[in-house]
Amino acid sequence: NMGVGASMSISIVKDGALWGLIACHHRTPRHVPHAVRAVCALLGQLIALEVGKRVAADRETLRTRNARIRRTLSDAMEQSPDLAAGLLANATDLIALVNGDGVAVCADGRIRTAGRTPRPAQIRRLLGWLAQREDEPVFVTDKLARFYPPAARWEYGAGVLAMRIAPGTDEYLIWFRDEILKTIRWAGDPRKTAGDLLDPGKPLSPRSSFSAYEEQVRETSAPWDAEEVSVADSLRVSIVERSLRAALAHNQELAKHREMLIREINHRVKNSLQLTSSIINLQSRRVTDPASRELFAQAAQRIRVTARTHERLYRDHDGTSVEFGTYLRELCDDLARTYGDATVIVEARRVQLPADTAINLALIANELVTNAFKYAFPDGREGRVTVKFTGDERAWCLRVTDNGVGLPTAFETRRTESLGMQIVEGLSHQLGAKFAATGGTTGADFSVSAAGS
Repeated sequence: NMGVGASMSISIVKDGALWGLIACHHRTPRHVPHAVRAVCALLGQLIALEVGKRVAADRETLRTRNARIRRTLSDAMEQSPDLAAGLLANATDLIALVNGDGVAVCADGRIRTAGRTPRPAQIRRLLGWLAQREDEPVFVTDKLARFYPPAARWEYGAGVLAMRIAPGTDEYLIWFRDEILKTIRWAGDPRKTAGDLLDPGKPLSPRSSFSAYEEQVRETSAPWDAEEVSVADSLRVSIVERSLRAALAHNQELAKHREMLIREINHRVKNSLQLTSSIINLQSRRVTDPASRELFAQAAQRIRVTARTHERLYRDHDGTSVEFGTYLRELCDDLARTYGDATVIVEARRVQLPADTAINLALIANELVTNAFKYAFPDGREGRVTVKFTGDERAWCLRVTDNGVGLPTAFETRRTESLGMQIVEGLSHQLGAKFAATGGTTGADFSVSAAGS
């Protein structure tokens, strides 16, 4: 049927797979000697080696080009605070990086495109569909309409390479490829049956005498190869690294400004406290009434407690929290040195508390410990005051006990005329805590506790 009396083929095998074929025909029967066949086999091997060399050279050239493009894009991103603007400043290179026809950068709630792409509204709907595929940070296809039917109506974008820039975000890099008309040449219509070919009224022929049958494959782009996906992912990693560097630089700048602000606040607060303390001391010298002098002394002590709390905040370099266990020990040691009439035992583990909670608790501890020194041990008797703090920032208890003379009969925290008890009651209310006091002839027991939520 073909007018061929003999045939021979030489396989060209590259990396264990058939890369090509040399087909040899002769019009009459012909026997090819072994020596000639051996030379032909060697020729096939030499061609395969040459193909391998050229493919490797092309691949190296492509990698060199891609490395240059990545450097260009990385430099542009570093010079621009806007990710999309930095990338699209070199739109031609960005598209060529994966041999695409268009690209969309979807970041900061905006969609910016270059080259041939679907319309922004179509891309936005595609993003919604991609967001549902959480298990696929990379989506690659040369037949998008097969997975996403609305793409069949698009003018551009038969194939896509879509990459989520960072996990948990809605930021994407999407490359698009146009539809191509893939032409598959058959030796006849592949949909014909064998019965059609064995018509007795027609001579046997290889599918209509090898007349070309063209089947056009629509809604399909050129396929994306592994090298293109890999280089796209390399660019994505560069973008993530750029974002991390920018975030780190921003945090460092914020930390610098925050440190300056803390220093300024520290300076102003210390000056204000010193000024207030000086005024109180001057006024107290002009007062002769013992009760009034005592009130001035208590006010000065409370200012010192506030100053120590502020100093702790500044030393911790954190204006939002205080390590309360250590601070409570420092406060009680200072009170013991001031009064010196009793031994103070502090039981508190290291715990970080919000600044407002720590300040109020410090003022409460100051009032309770000071009252114990002043009233629990009259006539210079020796005694012991125990300060215990337990819990964490959600639920805690501050307890101050002594082994002194105890509380007056029918003592009630809310009805006492003691300014210190009134301050503790008010501060406890601010903290949403419960203030309780019990005691007999063997000492007093005060507690302020918050149950948490």
